[in-house]
Amino acid sequence: MWCAHNITTDAFCRCFVLALRVGPAYCQPGSSIVYSQQQCAATHAASNLADTVNIPSTSGNSSSSSSSDCIPAPITEDAVQCSYYDWKWRSKISYVKAGTSGPPLLLCHGFGVGSYHFDRNVPVLAQQHQVYAVDLLGQGNSWPTDPSCKLSGPLRFSADTWTEQLHHFIQDKIGQPAYIAGNSLGGFLAVNLAARHPEAVRGLVLLNATPFWSSRPPPGQEGLLWKLLQADGGTLPVPQAIKGTIERVWWDRIRQPESIRSLLQLVYANPAAVDDQLLTRILEATKHPAALDAFISILLSPRTELTFDEMLQALKCPVCMAYGHDDPWVVPLWGQRLKRKLPQATYLELTPAGHCPHHEAPNAINSIISTWVAAVEAGQQDQHKLLQLGSTTSFEEGDGHQVQVSCIEGKPRNLFERWDDAAWRVTRAFKQAVGRLTE
Repeated sequence: MWCAHNITTDAFCRCFVLALRVGPAYCQPGSSIVYSQQQCAATHAASNLADTVNIPSTSGNSSSSSSSDCIPAPITEDAVQCSYYDWKWRSKISYVKAGTSGPPLLLCHGFGVGSYHFDRNVPVLAQQHQVYAVDLLGQGNSWPTDPSCKLSGPLRFSADTWTEQLHHFIQDKIGQPAYIAGNSLGGFLAVNLAARHPEAVRGLVLLNATPFWSSRPPPGQEGLLWKLLQADGGTLPVPQAIKGTIERVWWDRIRQPESIRSLLQLVYANPAAVDDQLLTRILEATKHPAALDAFISILLSPRTELTFDEMLQALKCPVCMAYGHDDPWVVPLWGQRLKRKLPQATYLELTPAGHCPHHEAPNAINSIISTWVAAVEAGQQDQHKLLQLGSTTSFEEGDGHQVQVSCIEGKPRNLFERWDDAAWRVTRAFKQAVGRLTE
């Protein structure tokens, strides 16, 4: 059983700043992006299986191997393009597309960022996939121009709204079922989408997916406090009293460069990755005219219709978990819980890597995604060294540091994790016993 979590407003403020990791969109509609050779370095070496099913892999024995050869991705002026399309509330939805062949892959960013958070991943992954990355509504460069549009209904920046947006994107722009790789909130949305629309999803790659979102109960289940707020479930326009209070008390404080730097360093395994350029981009993102309204709507919006447990029970597609071990928020315990719910899932743990492994360890994540998708397509997930239980693979990142990727069972490794595992087993046994009695 997943523990219930009440995310306080203060925690959401920290999440908001922390999640604005890469700043404003990196291109304008219709423009092209040219990435550096360093950004597009892929860590691939050949193996027998890779030769037969076109899976990037590493050399070495089954228990420990390394990947040190970097192959620059071919960069052309039209390699990655940014476009807009129209959606509900007369929104202009920003997205990027790269690659012309291979299985479709949709990248879903975390809270507050945008498709630009995958700028170290898109060009490399595009060598073997048709890659898409879309900005969620109210984040990145995707914003409504008519929030009160009656034809679209009430607008709230909620997880269910974003899930609907992703489903529409797959239907309208991709045109076929896709693999989805999601980080943090993006992973949560990917699970929700796969549970509610299984026909649209071929497989999931979860990158430190958060197992909870929002502290507000679904409509009709709110307690007295939520009713007193009279916030109408986060629907725009947001209450002026709440907006004024947050603007006076928190808004400028959480946008201070040093506050942002200290928060980011909490979840990055490598604090040096938090540089001045990153901080500047974060500050720019908070200057959007609608940023405060979107933030407040997110705070006040209800939880998803399905609980995370219900989402997991409804999954029908293969799942790969690629989790940064050094994440202080989505700690390994959460990965272990998810693995218990999905025993057939591939569980890969990266270290050193924090909450955003695709950003801190792009070479490792790019290889993981390409390898796993190719293996699923070939029906050979268990035959690749990187994906074999007990194996450890080393990847060299752009700055020269090594990242270890271990394929693990997800067994508890400390006292707290053992207690959590025991509590889960007792709860499961109790539910099974009750179920037998009521049959």
